[in-house]
Amino acid sequence: MPAISQRGLDRFEFLSDDLRAAIRRRVGECCGIALLMVALLLTVALATWSVQDPSLSHATDATVRNRLGRSGAIFSDLSVQLFGLASIMLVLPVAAWGWRLVTHRAPGRRWLRLAFWIVALALSAAFASCLPRTMGWPLPAGMGGVTGDAIVRLPLFLFGSSGTSRFVLA
Repeated sequence: MPAISQRGLDRFEFLSDDLRAAIRRRVGECCGIALLMVALLLTVALATWSVQDPSLSHATDATVRNRLGRSGAIFSDLSVQLFGLASIMLVLPVAAWGWRLVTHRAPGRRWLRLAFWIVALALSAAFASCLPRTMGWPLPAGMGGVTGDAIVRLPLFLFGSSGTSRFVLA
């Protein structure tokens, strides 16, 4: 489905069909570039994350080290605490969707893609939680954040410490 629906351009009947198609393509490209810029800004926020930055979970008067300021520090702190290293999965689909719009390939099956995005984010966080915590990791949660730790511990919570939970976890 194009960025601007055919119905939205019906008001401009005085324009030729070719011009309306060109406008539709340009608007789609602009939306794609905007999504790519959002993905770039989110990447910069995540790349410059510091545990000492003031955020919703860390009250301090220290200067913000994040390149995007206080809002970048808040976003990156929340995403790293929730998803750990899997936070990059918040950015990749946005960039891919933007690229598809720029290259005139409208993303189809949006709801299915959204569902897979959420599942991939959760599974990536669970995978990162299986990695051993390094000495430099500053958070009490594992490398997959709170979400990854919860997903990894879910079979133990549901089945106890029996062999079934180990089988499900494997």
